[in-house]
Order: sequence, then C-alpha cells, then structure tokens
Amino acid sequence: MTQRFATLPAPAFNAAIVCDHALRAFKSILGRYAWWQQVLFSALGASLLMLAAGWVGAVLLTTYSGWGEGVVVDKVSAVTTPGVFVRYDAWYYLQIARDGYRADGNERAFFPLYPLVVRGLSQLANISLLWSGFLFSLSCFVGSALLLYRWTEAEYGARVARLATLIFCLFPMSFFHMAFYAEPLLLLTTAAFFYFAQRGHFMAAGVAICLAGATRGVAFLLAIPYVVEFLSRRDFSKRQWLDFVAGGLIAPLGFGAYYQYRGFHVEGGWGTHYDWPWLVLRDGLNAAFFGLNIDPDWFSRALVWQDLSYAVGALLIGLWAMRKMHWSAALFLFGATLFMWTLHGPDGYAFWSMPRRVAVLLPLYPALALLLIRAPRWMRMGALVLSALLLGLLATWFASGRWVA
Repeated sequence: MTQRFATLPAPAFNAAIVCDHALRAFKSILGRYAWWQQVLFSALGASLLMLAAGWVGAVLLTTYSGWGEGVVVDKVSAVTTPGVFVRYDAWYYLQIARDGYRADGNERAFFPLYPLVVRGLSQLANISLLWSGFLFSLSCFVGSALLLYRWTEAEYGARVARLATLIFCLFPMSFFHMAFYAEPLLLLTTAAFFYFAQRGHFMAAGVAICLAGATRGVAFLLAIPYVVEFLSRRDFSKRQWLDFVAGGLIAPLGFGAYYQYRGFHVEGGWGTHYDWPWLVLRDGLNAAFFGLNIDPDWFSRALVWQDLSYAVGALLIGLWAMRKMHWSAALFLFGATLFMWTLHGPDGYAFWSMPRRVAVLLPLYPALALLLIRAPRWMRMGALVLSALLLGLLATWFASGRWVA
C-alpha cells in the first residue's frame, strides 16, 4: 500500500496513509449492514454533525460575536433543536404556514407545498410548527438519501451509489436539506421522480413532478428528463403511452395551479433579475477579481468566490456528465445549471445563492461519485473529510444568523 504514495511529500504521504486506513475501516463497518441501514447510518450521522455544528454556531459563536441578521425566531427558539436552522427565508415559510399568503406580501415568491404540509403535520400531531418543520425536513433528507441510493445503484452499481449517498449527506450545503426551507421536499420529490422514471412508472413520475412543481419553480425542468427517459426506453406500447400521457397531464398541475393562483411573483424582488448567462458570468468575474459592485470587505470577496466556484463547477460537471451519465439525468443537471446562470443576483453578487441552488440538483451527486470513484482511495476519503469540515463550518456560520448562500 505504501508504494502507491511513495512519490508524495512526507506530510501528504502521512495524510494519504491515514485517509486510506480510515476509508478501509469505514467501508468495513458499513459492509456489515444492508444497503438501507448503510444509508440511514450515513444520513443520520450527517444530521448529528450538522446539528452539533448548528449548536456551536447558535450558542458559542453568538456568545462571542453576537447574532447575525438572519435569525427570524426569538432567541430562545433559535438555540433549540428544531430552531437551529430557522434562518433567513425560513421566515416566509413560517408566515405561509401560520397565516397563508397576503395579497401583496413577499411570501408570494415562495411555493406553498412545504409550509402547508408542515402546518398539516403540526395540527395532526399537535406539535409546534418548528418541530413539525424539523421532523418533516429530516424525514425528507433521509428519504432522499434512500431514493438516491436506489436510483444510482440501478444505473451505476452499488459502489457508486454508496459514494454518491455519502457525498450527498456530507455536501457543504447539506444543512439546507434539513432546514425550515423547501429544499428538503424538492430533493425528495426529485429523487422520487428519477426513481420512478428509471423504472418506467411514468404516472408516478408525473405525480412527483407535480409535487415538486408546488415546491420550487426549478421543478419545471424535470420535463426534460421525463421525455428523454420515455424515449430512451424504446417501449411505445399502448400501456406505456397511456402511462406517459397521464403522467404528462398530471405533471404541470402543481406548478400551474400555483401560478394561476398567485401570479408570476417567483424570484421577484431582492434585487434579482433575468439576464444572459455570459453577462452574469462577466459580472461574477468582475466581482471576484476586482471587487466591482460589492461591499469592500473580506466576507463579500469570499462570498462571490464561493458563488462563482459553484456556478462554474456545476456547469463543468454537467458538461462532463453528458458523456458519463444517462442522458436524462445529465441534461437535467446541465440544463438546470444553465437556467440558474440566467438569474442575476443583486449588484455585483451575480451568482447570488448559487451554492444552495446547485445543492438541490440531485444528479450532481452520482456525477461527483463517478468522478471520484476512479481516484485513489485516500483521495476519496480526503474529499469526504474536506466536505464534512466545510459542512460543519458553514452550518455553524448559518446557525448564528449569518449569510451563507
């Protein structure tokens, strides 16, 4: 084993050995359990990591640095388990869950399914909205991991599926996947779509698109893999056609009903607008390299570099996936990323919220797994450890009420 690392410098050599042994031990432990137990272990372990990091941010960091502006509940609730990630946009989902939509309120930019489910569960179980949201988001996170594994396993095998699930659970933005946000439900419905479409169950896949369309606007892009998956199966029997047409009729109902009721308010306000992708890239590069149209502080420079890295990285991975992944998933990943490039953030923050938007593109995780699967074992472990460290750091920062994405 040591011969493989012989050309590395001494510090890198030692780190590689440690990572290699750690990954062997981790795989040995996981290998004793069934696939679903492995996924549960990964998802719940990552959840505990995120909650611990969130507690550090909400309790310890705020003790020394004070609260950020993103806290939308009282300070007592903000340090509890269900309230640790109730920050920023969570206010709008709480508003909808409590009182519904106002005629001219900013909450109209947020889709209704997540807060309505949270309110229903709260009333059914007689628990607070915060606990209802926390338990629902956590369930969606775990359910997404389970469906991601099964879908990826069917396409690329168990080895890639295990790695994709670990990347998903430890991704630097995964704390959003258990926050009081719509992201957990969007991930679950997207995972359900790919799971059913891969198996040829197009009516169920259409229902998944319908639910996703009532959760977040980007769900309309699932129409691309829906059609591609049907054509690629080359099964044009009457039964399959009926299933496909029925699913296609159901799919736009969630998205269309919301727009019919609320009008075109999604992504409005907050200084954002649609623009040509190359103009968004130009402004993003100017902000990152020259600090144009952003605040002159270290945090703004770090933020725009983070946003730019996710934007460019996701687009390049989407292009790479065209050659390595099934066309339905690759086109969705590339098309959704390119669509996000058209949404210009406020001022010089051109790729505003790009990390959070990229994190809900489910095909990203098997794509990253396929990229890493051929790398040396120590490199894979190193990537997972680095991702986990970033996840803990960003979860800590976000829980203290400070902006992340």
